[in-house]
Amino acid sequence: MQTAGASRPVEVRIDRKVFHGANGGEVEAVRGLDLSIAAGSLTALIGPSGCGKTTTLRILGGLDHDYDGSVSVGPETRIGYVFQEPRLLPWRSVDQNVRLVLDDPDAVDLTAIYGRLGISDMGRRFPGELSLGLARRVSIARALAIRPEILLLDEPSASLDETTAQRMRALILDVWQADRPTTVLVTHNIREAIQLADRLVLLAPRPGRMIGDVAIDRPQDARDTAFIETLREDLIRRFPETIA
Repeated sequence: MQTAGASRPVEVRIDRKVFHGANGGEVEAVRGLDLSIAAGSLTALIGPSGCGKTTTLRILGGLDHDYDGSVSVGPETRIGYVFQEPRLLPWRSVDQNVRLVLDDPDAVDLTAIYGRLGISDMGRRFPGELSLGLARRVSIARALAIRPEILLLDEPSASLDETTAQRMRALILDVWQADRPTTVLVTHNIREAIQLADRLVLLAPRPGRMIGDVAIDRPQDARDTAFIETLREDLIRRFPETIA
């Protein structure tokens, strides 16, 4: 099964997003963020903790409507969301968890998706039997099951050891290159962003706002360690408040 890539750009404008505390105080999470995301692109949102990366992703995914601004993704656009935590129901099997998002769970053949993600033999297992890396693969399968035109990834390699994280990045790149959904990746890891994305959007510390927009023209398979490190060092010099 293949996803159907989005045919139009995604327009995101967040004039202001505020969280209200129990004591009546306000925390301004995002201010004046204006993005046009090209159809079929892979964009990474980068910045320090608390700069509004996940908040922006939630707004883009339609999970948060309490903000000033607008999001334009086209009518009936299918959006797949991969949360930082896998969010699998422990009493349901892997296959049942993936099929929860389908209107007709029994009508869709997921064999190709499971094969691509390396979980073909895990359909009857339960989340408690899976490592974090495998659970993340299941959450990606769930996002792909709806054939998304837009794919949103929130820190997909967080808390994984480097070997497992590299496998996860390879899977993400394989999915994107094969199906070309418009993809937005949230990450703290600048090396990961350079390895995967064709565009880096750098956000300032709270309130989150765009302070850098960097296109990467080199194909992902031509980005060796030297290229990644050279660009990383350049970005650290240019945006020290955003990249540690």
